[in-house]
Amino acid sequence: MNCFDVRFTSEAARVRGVHVLEGVGGLKVTPYDSSVWVIVLHLPLDMSQQVVVRTLGRFGKVTGYEEPEFLECKGVRTGTRRVTVELKSDIPSTLWANGHRAHIAYPGQPRTCWRCGLEGHEAGLCPNKRCSRCLQVGHTLAECKGDIVCNSCGKTGQLASLCKDRSYAARVATGVVEAVPVPPLTSASDILSSPQCPTLAPQWMLCSLFRV
Repeated sequence: MNCFDVRFTSEAARVRGVHVLEGVGGLKVTPYDSSVWVIVLHLPLDMSQQVVVRTLGRFGKVTGYEEPEFLECKGVRTGTRRVTVELKSDIPSTLWANGHRAHIAYPGQPRTCWRCGLEGHEAGLCPNKRCSRCLQVGHTLAECKGDIVCNSCGKTGQLASLCKDRSYAARVATGVVEAVPVPPLTSASDILSSPQCPTLAPQWMLCSLFRV
């Protein structure tokens, strides 16, 4: 019996390809698990797991979630999220979550424009308009006649600031949670002497905190 390993360039192509191959007589098709590790970058550290999972849940079933920590500083998160998703459709290169733009990457992801979300070009050469009100391509905010769409959950008729899972700052402002005070750092020695960080802090961290 001959076996063939067929790979596709995107999740949408995989779904279509499997459907076509299953219709071929005498051919047994065994699809691989569609789960992928999705890397989510550039979201605030205080953004909840629930918001990230809900945002990615529009593209498939979320089955795993991790927030990696610095190897040199146990307990200090890097800000990156690693999420396992059983994809039903491809995820764009960028997504909005509670008013913050996240950058998304995973194996086999189609390259899309960061501005309009379409394939075939990059943001610097984007010919398309994209409305920040209804999130549709083809017109600007001033030209929009559609309903407002939440850029966090994708629901029609509400702003992201009124979404039930808002940012930590918004929840503190409305009294849903109490703010946790953070002691100020006065010098680089405060970082280096921290019990959570017995080794040297990353150079980029020191530069960003104490640059003059």
